[in-house]
Amino acid sequence: MGLKTLLRTTMVLTLAFTGVAAAGASTAQAAQNNGQQLLYFNHTYGVLDRTTADAIEHSTYLRDFASFEVRTTTGSQGSWTGRYVYGKNTYLELFGTGDLPAPDNQFGSAGMGVSVERTGQLATVVDRLRADGIANPLTFTQTRDFGDGTAPVPWFDAVFTTDQYDKFGAWGMEYRPEYFADPRANKTEPAEFPGDISRERYLSDDYKNHLMRDVTRVHLAVTARDLANTTPLLKAGGFTIRTVAGGVIAYCGGTTLQFDSVPVGQAGLRGVEFSRSTARWPPHTGSSSAGPPSSSARAARLSGRSPAPRADAGPARRAARRRARRLARRRAELLSCDRLDEAAQCRVVFALRLGKVHVQHVPLGSGEREGFEAEEQDADAVDAAAVCRLSRARTRHGSPTARGKSRCARA
Repeated sequence: MGLKTLLRTTMVLTLAFTGVAAAGASTAQAAQNNGQQLLYFNHTYGVLDRTTADAIEHSTYLRDFASFEVRTTTGSQGSWTGRYVYGKNTYLELFGTGDLPAPDNQFGSAGMGVSVERTGQLATVVDRLRADGIANPLTFTQTRDFGDGTAPVPWFDAVFTTDQYDKFGAWGMEYRPEYFADPRANKTEPAEFPGDISRERYLSDDYKNHLMRDVTRVHLAVTARDLANTTPLLKAGGFTIRTVAGGVIAYCGGTTLQFDSVPVGQAGLRGVEFSRSTARWPPHTGSSSAGPPSSSARAARLSGRSPAPRADAGPARRAARRRARRLARRRAELLSCDRLDEAAQCRVVFALRLGKVHVQHVPLGSGEREGFEAEEQDADAVDAAAVCRLSRARTRHGSPTARGKSRCARA
């Protein structure tokens, strides 16, 4: 979706890829966030050269790698045709030059949506923006026209910090309950809790049939003005902002966002990294009766003990496993927000060059990487000693956090 398309709606209703730079090479100062995490990475879009966009559109591998589609969408102020790479909670939107309304149809244009998970939270983000000095945040409602001759349905509410930008802009989003209730939005899922308008509910579970799970890192080159307009929104949403040599890194919530400050002629989407789903094992070789290695075995390698034998699961044991899985997911979230290096996840690097689409699998290392994946995905790996080892893991930005140290003390 083009940024200018969104901003035209705002005015009506309220008035080259390159490699990822070494972000940790300089002394960085972390800015405090605004408390509770409210905004999470939803999706990013980039306008590529036509050759690369066509290569993506006709790639047979990408259709195996991820839940993928080419779709034309009609919103409040026009239509756009994109190539969509979907995960569990996040997705990527790729355009070729000319696919979006002007002026966002030029090579190097990009944008990003960050969204809340519960109804009403976007209002808190707007209040935080005002408290941080953004006197007049621009709010609006985007609609979607399904092209069947009926009235458009409210799609999401959004907020911008400004309507002035060079080539990049970010907006906060809150999906509308009316959209989930519309039977034409057939890819959405039932609510799991009161006020559920989460990213996972919005996206289908088709990711389970593919290798890609989610977007874990986005690398964007933006102008100094666009960066200055973006950081207040991320801060208001609860991201932690680190100023590094040549730009900014925002993190917490599962996806790391790297912004390089560049002249306008060098702006654009530079790189994306994905985590890999374990739905298929091993990748590209069809089904395997053996399945993936047991997570309990991986945890055992961490702690040096022998894998525990699997007993027959009765009702009590199954209930205990469900509780353990919930605990494991929570611990994994805490470790992620404690800035455990993204390399602790089994990742896939999606590197695009002019006219080429290349997907490189980055295999798991040993130690903490295996333990992190094990804890996140299998109740058998919930082990206090393993959690302690993970919390001691060296982070990208320095020594273990205070939270990790206290967890080790309790273990």
